[in-house]
Amino acid sequence: MAQKRMVIVEGVRTAIGKFGGGLSKVPADYLLAFCFRHVVKKSGIDPAQIDEVVAGNICQPVGNIARVAALRAKIPDSVPARTVARNCASGIEAISSACQAAAAGDGDIFLVGGTENMSQVPYVLKGARSGFKIQNHIITDAIWEGLFDPFIKQMMGRTAENIAQKWGITHEEQDDYAVRSHQKAVDAQQKQKFDAQILPVKIQERMNIQGGESGDKVVPGSQVIFSQDESPNERLARNPGAASSAPAIFMNDNIMNPVENDVSVYIDKTGTFIINKKYYLNGTVTPANACPMNDGAAALLIMTEEKAGPMHMPVATPLL
Repeated sequence: MAQKRMVIVEGVRTAIGKFGGGLSKVPADYLLAFCFRHVVKKSGIDPAQIDEVVAGNICQPVGNIARVAALRAKIPDSVPARTVARNCASGIEAISSACQAAAAGDGDIFLVGGTENMSQVPYVLKGARSGFKIQNHIITDAIWEGLFDPFIKQMMGRTAENIAQKWGITHEEQDDYAVRSHQKAVDAQQKQKFDAQILPVKIQERMNIQGGESGDKVVPGSQVIFSQDESPNERLARNPGAASSAPAIFMNDNIMNPVENDVSVYIDKTGTFIINKKYYLNGTVTPANACPMNDGAAALLIMTEEKAGPMHMPVATPLL
């Protein structure tokens, strides 16, 4: 059987919000639904023609977030939806999984995407379901735990240190790569190269009540339009030397221990990384050259080439 060629018909994404940034109050399923709805609208397809919805997500703030987002986007409930997870490659896994379904003859038209709101990942009080009696108990950071490998007992950042050591990748090389990435991203923003792919998100703040001498006053909340990636670091792009001052925090052997963890990192007013107690000189992976935590979503409408042709779809890019 000849392999089916897949094509990208339409795609959009939100701007990417930094951890605790502009998208921190927007749930991940709403971000994905927003992208789903606009991909369908831009393509002009009847959503009932979609064979399946596939979305990548790790934190799962709701059960089967692909299904929830699809329903929020007014995709008919007759269209099945499933969520896939492969940690940092979950969005790519959604695309791959849809292509595999097409190759197996399970459909021709797929709405795929990925979403995450790391700012809303909760803290967890384990053991509370069965109740506590005495002694202290610890609240677990679900993000931090998700970045920890329970088999080798190391954080993701420490496994990156292992790779750097194995292949001889220096601290300076990593800093240089990170700085150039930020420089390119800032330059692309300034030249508006991302604008065509970003779907602006309108965030309406709730009204609030302000007290005064004349009594309480109801004040409508303001509306914010979020349309620019927050993670490109202009300070680092302008001052590459700042990267060298960042601490290699993953070399801390107590990083998962909430009691004995002796690292405290912050950035002062001049943009300099300040670390309390220990500066880990033997490490290379730092907050300056590691990937950030983000919030956002993206979606694509993909289909087999033989299906796109008769439907007169504006095929953008061959996928396979």
